[in-house]
Amino acid sequence: MSTIVHAVIVEKPNKELGKWIKAIVFTHGAFSLYTVYSYKLHHVPEYKWWSLLISWVFMGVLIPMMGLRASETTDKRRLNIFSGIQAFIAVCNAVNFLAFTSVLIQVMDWCGSRECERQFARYGSCAVVFANETVTMAESYCDETNYNIGTAFGFALLAFTSCMGSMQARKMNEVKLAEVTYVQPVSVHVPIPEDVDEEMAVVEEYEVMGTDDEGTTDD
Repeated sequence: MSTIVHAVIVEKPNKELGKWIKAIVFTHGAFSLYTVYSYKLHHVPEYKWWSLLISWVFMGVLIPMMGLRASETTDKRRLNIFSGIQAFIAVCNAVNFLAFTSVLIQVMDWCGSRECERQFARYGSCAVVFANETVTMAESYCDETNYNIGTAFGFALLAFTSCMGSMQARKMNEVKLAEVTYVQPVSVHVPIPEDVDEEMAVVEEYEVMGTDDEGTTDD
């Protein structure tokens, strides 16, 4: 008797993916709170608040929960979707980090220049050249340098956690089904009917008698 057993080795990839999904949820939540603080300081329009709420619910809650559920059930289709979305989020945040950091470095350079220091003292702003255009930079940009560094760091964390989540989902998706044949001996007791015993006895007697006749003929 043989038994067909389907097994999937998912313990280690499942745990790794679960850890990175938790990191994604935590990072999105922390960055959203950080953005709330910025919005309160700058009194942004209402549509930005709604945009922040929707992005947090979608990217920080719904998608990670879908990935976690897919890892528990080994749903390859949903794992592919989760991996693709996280890869897209990682690329977007990496671009945000590079663009934001480049502008931040330029602003910090302007804030430290003597020319802007003199203009800040007189006018409270500084005329700078950016992308071949002269723009006016308020002194408040320099006061918010530390906050902007935190924003750049948040973009980097979002890109990193999303990238790792995407990679772990791809590893989880590569797990194959293993088919194992397990043979288990089973003892079966089958009673023999009485008429079968009598037939066997007659056959044995006939064989013995035949042997005796052959011996007599030879003599």
